[in-house]
Amino acid sequence: MKKLFAIILCLVLAVSLVVTAFAAEAPKMTITTAKTEVQRGETVDFEISINETKDVLMAGIILTYDADVFEFVSGKWDSGIDAIMKDFGDGVSSLASLSPITLSGQIMTFTLKVKDTAAFGEATVTGVPSVGGKQIDVEPVTLKVVCTNHTPVTTTTKEATCKEAGEKVTTCSVCNEELSKET
Repeated sequence: MKKLFAIILCLVLAVSLVVTAFAAEAPKMTITTAKTEVQRGETVDFEISINETKDVLMAGIILTYDADVFEFVSGKWDSGIDAIMKDFGDGVSSLASLSPITLSGQIMTFTLKVKDTAAFGEATVTGVPSVGGKQIDVEPVTLKVVCTNHTPVTTTTKEATCKEAGEKVTTCSVCNEELSKET
């Protein structure tokens, strides 16, 4: 009877541990920046934050970004965490802790530079974070690379006739954005 009671008790404890593990909120990591638009040649600072977690043996993130748009400048863990950083090029960089840590709030920062040859338009920065050996989700950050030095060029797209108005379009010779259209 004692053996049966011990087995039932073990099963009850195991089920309660599984239910508790699934009820606990999974760590959430966010990447943020103060900017939504950037220019060629500009550096952009990003912050990585996490909701509170318990002590973990290791945490890290593999950053991914368009290597034709951005280049990695620097990155660091906050709070003096012993860590490694590695820029692999081609839009992949890694930041990882080397010692047991407790994570909460802003945990790291990194800086990317917009290349002088970056295409105008949207570019995404995201990552694959891991906390305590478990991969967690992160929301990507989308920035728009904008032209701030428009050089207008006007072209006639439709010649005027006696019966119909003509049309002229002014575009930027740098970014090809349509600046105006006249009829």
